[in-house]
Amino acid sequence: MKIVDERCQTNEIGTALCTISELRDLDTAESALLASQNYLGCRNPVGLDHILIGPGLEASAPAEHVTIRRLGATRQKDDGTDQVLAISDHCPLLARLNF
Repeated sequence: MKIVDERCQTNEIGTALCTISELRDLDTAESALLASQNYLGCRNPVGLDHILIGPGLEASAPAEHVTIRRLGATRQKDDGTDQVLAISDHCPLLARLNF
């Protein structure tokens, strides 16, 4: 089994934070920045999801943490009554595999 390398679909700073997150845990400020709508937009942007592949599979590129921006935030309804849930609190992780 082999873990597929990962990268983030964001700007230069977000990419640097993603790279750092593979080496150490992000501190609270770094994690909050990467989770913000200007970057990935997911409450848990990195560190929780991984893709493992076994014999016979090869990743054609690193897996990508896909940006969901405003769709990743839990919001109030327009009238303020109930919360509207986000599509996920994790960023989708996309990998292209060769068989």
